[in-house]
Amino acid sequence: MPTIPDQWRSEANSCQDVYGVPWQFSLAVAIHESGWGTSEIYRRHGNPFGIHLRGKPVRFGSLASAWEAFGERFAVEPMYRNAVAVYREQGLSTEFIEAWAAVYCPNTPKHPKQAAEWALSVERLVNQLGADEYVKLRG
Repeated sequence: MPTIPDQWRSEANSCQDVYGVPWQFSLAVAIHESGWGTSEIYRRHGNPFGIHLRGKPVRFGSLASAWEAFGERFAVEPMYRNAVAVYREQGLSTEFIEAWAAVYCPNTPKHPKQAAEWALSVERLVNQLGADEYVKLRG
């Protein structure tokens, strides 16, 4: 597994504490969306989550503000309520990740299986972020 930037661990921990987002999930999404921090959108815009607004990538002034934006989606964004309800009922499950994917990266005519493929990739990453990462993150 490639190296996760130390600051990401800290932000994932804060995001869990402040917004209730499971640390494994926010890290997995950031890893997936940014290609382990190598994507152009991350390097140029400070955007590890691939968040777009009106079709353009959002530029974040700090990593903390990017994690806050992701956390706010989990905590307050109405279109994510169903996914968060699944999380509250079932925890960090396949069903939760699939419900999140349906909103976060919906299928398009060009990519009819986009949500399912995204969910599968993120779920694999969540599972890879096992006990060793938990120890590093929570100290």
